[in-house]
Amino acid sequence: MAEQQEQVPRVIDVMVLGAGRMGSVHIRAMREISQRYLEPVFNISLRLSAVERDPQKWAALPDDVAVFADLEQALQEAPRPEIAMLAFNDDQHAEALHTLFDRHPDIQAVFSEKPLTETLAEAQGLLDDLSRRYLSMNTVINFSPVLNDDAPPGLPPDAQLIGFEAVWGKDRTADTRPSIGVPSESVHAISLITDMFGQRNLALKHGHAVVGDLTANARDVIYDMQAVFEGESDLPVRFDTSYVLDSQHRRVTAYYESAGYVYAAEYSFDVKGADGRVTDLCHVYQIDEDEGLISPVGGVAPQPIAMGNGQNQLTNDRVTAYNLLSLIDYLGIADKPTEAMISKRLISLDAVMAIQGEIEQINVGNALLGLTRRDTSPDHLRPPLYKALAETTGAEIKARLAGLRSDSQHVAAVPKPGGFKPR
Repeated sequence: MAEQQEQVPRVIDVMVLGAGRMGSVHIRAMREISQRYLEPVFNISLRLSAVERDPQKWAALPDDVAVFADLEQALQEAPRPEIAMLAFNDDQHAEALHTLFDRHPDIQAVFSEKPLTETLAEAQGLLDDLSRRYLSMNTVINFSPVLNDDAPPGLPPDAQLIGFEAVWGKDRTADTRPSIGVPSESVHAISLITDMFGQRNLALKHGHAVVGDLTANARDVIYDMQAVFEGESDLPVRFDTSYVLDSQHRRVTAYYESAGYVYAAEYSFDVKGADGRVTDLCHVYQIDEDEGLISPVGGVAPQPIAMGNGQNQLTNDRVTAYNLLSLIDYLGIADKPTEAMISKRLISLDAVMAIQGEIEQINVGNALLGLTRRDTSPDHLRPPLYKALAETTGAEIKARLAGLRSDSQHVAAVPKPGGFKPR
């Protein structure tokens, strides 16, 4: 951590749009970063205001956070924000940003929950305004304490990547919030594979999707998809994403080869333990491909991303890490230990546009996706296509590896599309 510096006190006004489940967590994290890190080390404090239309959520906010019922009231009465944090539903992002830039052109930075906008066209319509400001988008999973810059223990140093499996979804059939469907859910795994594993510009090669009514407020969206993507390195990404899974599954498995064995680094997120606590985990397995047998050889215990020691210790969670690294990057006060984390984990404008393009491939007009039309039902949920390896039989593991090999041959034979701009 940087040494104490004598600086003129600075107050930064932050307006958080949305103070529900995510917004309240961002407010908690920013207050903690301000009080435990920015103020004592750099003499910088954050002054927070929140825009929240649900008065039942106001009482849960700290007393030092000014609350406004809507954006218009906040624009008239709140201090002019230097930073805007978008923490409400993504269908409101584009309109809010246009309003903020028009009314408060001196806004210097935008922090945003994912995705930045519902469509690539909406994001492109904001390019000019965003290009003149700092932008950081919270892809959430990139900031997990289980991820670091070193290979997980148990993985041979000469191991070579051969492909990925990802399953990401949950049961959302009773969720009445508006939704663009699984493109919103897919951004987690796509960002993790593209940024943390360097598989840039994922292009959809083939797949099947189900489209229909997800809830009363989300009609005719793709809510279930199994597909294969390919990045610039020609490695297949076998992907299962759905809002009709039997329970929440958030898992990315990277497969490697070394000395005649296959190795799997299986990253599982938001795993609920017997004590009710939620954590992220990584297990490394050696796999006998002929027999389909797995042997645990290592793994990763969560490591802190959030900086600090002593009185400056910060909570070790993903939202705190995201806000901390974004603020450090925006303010230009990065310490050397954080530089690698910032360069790999933070999603700036070019990366945001690339992600918008990647997830927008999941649409009903994409001829590479076979479509079935069927409305959802809470009575017709399904298990994930890719179960956790410890729960998988030898025959299933052999079949999955054979599928990965087949997809690897398939994607390597397909000419590359024009693609999106590299990050």
